[in-house]
Amino acid sequence: HLQSWIYRKMICERNKFMWEQIKRDMKNHWFSFVLLFGAMAISQYFFHSVCMFQILFGIPCAACGMSRAFLLLLQGRWIEAIRMHPLLPFVIIGIIFYIFSKYFVKKYRNLVETYGIILLIVSIILYVYRMKLYFPNTAPMVYREDNGFAIILYLLGGEWKWIIT
Repeated sequence: HLQSWIYRKMICERNKFMWEQIKRDMKNHWFSFVLLFGAMAISQYFFHSVCMFQILFGIPCAACGMSRAFLLLLQGRWIEAIRMHPLLPFVIIGIIFYIFSKYFVKKYRNLVETYGIILLIVSIILYVYRMKLYFPNTAPMVYREDNGFAIILYLLGGEWKWIIT
């Protein structure tokens, strides 16, 4: 019985440490989250997009459609979510895996990093494929004509239509 009591005590201490670490991380990073979501809200309000890459350059980034896919997923529209961005389930799995490896099972950190690198490589390959197949006419792979780069070129007296032709 002493052995099981020690084991329970160790588990209890580990859980206490884990929750203290979660609280500490939330305390240390709350302002970053507020700033991020504030910037996203402002960007959505003024530019009707949260993708800074598309706002600046007019072309979608590799993650374009991920936010819309997540919102579709929350609405229960699974098929549309996967069509909007096929990697959404893998990103969600990666986030869950990261959280578990950070707070619960630390020995899998290398596996999480490997998963992230593989996901990044697959994301770049999928991006090239989607750009070739869908750009510039199918959402989310559309060209944004009122992008910052085109506006600057126009203000400097340059022609900007060459970007999509």
